[in-house]
Amino acid sequence: MSTAFLTADIKTLDRIWAEEYRFTAPNGVVVNKRQYLALLESKGLTYESLQLGECVVRVYGNVAVLSARPTFKGRLGVHPLEGTDAYQTVYVNRNGVWQQVSTLATRLPRTITPKTEF
Repeated sequence: MSTAFLTADIKTLDRIWAEEYRFTAPNGVVVNKRQYLALLESKGLTYESLQLGECVVRVYGNVAVLSARPTFKGRLGVHPLEGTDAYQTVYVNRNGVWQQVSTLATRLPRTITPKTEF
């Protein structure tokens, strides 16, 4: 998945994200799948580095919740992006295919280490 973001692999992300996918950014802005893909495709959002970091997955039947601490560096327009977020991503299994339906990101203060227990 990190590679898809680093290379702006729209085809892979389009497959992984369900049509109803929503991303809630640390500042509270919500973007849907089409908006996020367009931002990556236009190079309005670029990543120089992206590491998933600590990751825990819990499966509840056809639903899975991924908790992760990605560390990243990139740009949103002219604004630099750098830091570590706490992510909660929800996946749904439909006919044997897992797709992301929602991600909520919270920016972590630099004083919190990525190894903090979930």
